[in-house]
Amino acid sequence: MVSITNAAKYARVYVTVVMVLIGLFRPGGSRFGIASYALLAYTSLYICAASWSYSPFFALVYKSFFGFSILAGLLMAHGTPNREDLLRGLRFAVVTMGLVGLLLFVVFLSNPQASLQMGRMATGGINANRIGGTAAPVLVLCCYLFLYDKSRMWKALGCFVALLMALIIVYSGSRSAAGSAVIGAGVLALPLLKRPIVLALFALGAIGFGVLAVNYIETEAVSRLTDTTDVLSRLIESRTRMWKHASEAFEDSPLLGQGFVESRRVAFFNLHSLYLQVLAETGVIGALIFAASLVIMMFRALRSYLIVRIHRPLTGLASLMIAIILSTLATGMAESNLLAGTMPQTLLFGFAVGMVDRLPALSMQEHRQTARRLILRQLCMPARFRPKPT
Repeated sequence: MVSITNAAKYARVYVTVVMVLIGLFRPGGSRFGIASYALLAYTSLYICAASWSYSPFFALVYKSFFGFSILAGLLMAHGTPNREDLLRGLRFAVVTMGLVGLLLFVVFLSNPQASLQMGRMATGGINANRIGGTAAPVLVLCCYLFLYDKSRMWKALGCFVALLMALIIVYSGSRSAAGSAVIGAGVLALPLLKRPIVLALFALGAIGFGVLAVNYIETEAVSRLTDTTDVLSRLIESRTRMWKHASEAFEDSPLLGQGFVESRRVAFFNLHSLYLQVLAETGVIGALIFAASLVIMMFRALRSYLIVRIHRPLTGLASLMIAIILSTLATGMAESNLLAGTMPQTLLFGFAVGMVDRLPALSMQEHRQTARRLILRQLCMPARFRPKPT
């Protein structure tokens, strides 16, 4: 019988492959930009590294998950025709993940003892870090709807799903997921510095939730998140074995890496550091290409933000993409889920990188639509009310 964990994994792989096929054969998509090509360059090397690993077949299978997820995200971004279509897609994603999260949480509450592992939420046997890691990017998407969507209904829904995802993160006890959510929401709220009342309400709501969670949720997961004594030392201690394994793999093949760091020949081995995983699997050459691609992506993201910042809706979208990229890279210091390919972070990271290439074109499209509306308004205006030419 297939477990819930494996069923969810197969479903994600199936959906990702379908998205890639739709993206490849869907007409009207835009051309990839420099950030997308930079990400594809390292993705190609990462997949090709399977050829010099100890188990090329298994390595190719698992690395292909990463490649398909990145490609699906890029195609989804470049296939977005306009801002309205993108907003509908984000709303659909929030509703879908909200229903999944609600179902997961209801099952957890119906029998909490059976759904706990070491005091942390593990409904259906799903790893607690996976649950929290899935909820974190969804929470960031919900914060976007709450802060930037013009519809009050969608603002309310975004707030409700964000609270649900925050509860799931708290019960999962995943420190990396909590950090990712805080960083993503913080970056997303930065453009609101010019609107201090909204920013203050957002901050007070987040602080209020944290206070209530600490005082009224009694699980080992909460103490794991809130115990601030020697947090850094305990975090390093819990990852010492994996980081030592990564350094040994790198020392064995420093130039090209091991190709694939495996566990029992059939599973991706999470070294709990994105950057050490890159070094261990693709060596110095891969690390240099990865670093160059990150520089290109961040430069492109900053340039896109400066281009679109005159439009509030597009400014929010640019902030959302930068929040996804930065939160993923920041938590990469303690996790390497991005390279696993079966986590939503991989798909969203590819989507965010593709969107920083796409946003300037959407901004130009907004300019043209605004100009057309102004011209039509003047043409429909009675002659005596039209502005006189200077």
